[in-house]
Amino acid sequence: MRIYVGFDDTDTLDSERGTGKLARWFEKELPKSCHLWGVLRQQLLLDNAIPYTNHNSSACAVVEASNGCSIDDVISKAVDHIKHHFIPGSDPGRCVVSGDNRALPG
Repeated sequence: MRIYVGFDDTDTLDSERGTGKLARWFEKELPKSCHLWGVLRQQLLLDNAIPYTNHNSSACAVVEASNGCSIDDVISKAVDHIKHHFIPGSDPGRCVVSGDNRALPG
């Protein structure tokens, strides 16, 4: 099963690293029965009406989960990962969904 973990707004304008690095570092936090398939970068709208730090992008870690790796395990790891690595002053968030979720297009 694939699990998609979205990360956003984990940095500030003057930080030395961004959300993409935080998403790539997530690989080290995954349970042993999971592995990182890849990280996708999403370019969000660049508009003066929308506050953003640098490039206004988010990142999605795509996780391959084997038996013994639950979505709850991945969510817990993602929360701990953000708490540990976000930049103070940012407004971090995450979104997690499994690839077999009925809300996703088939």
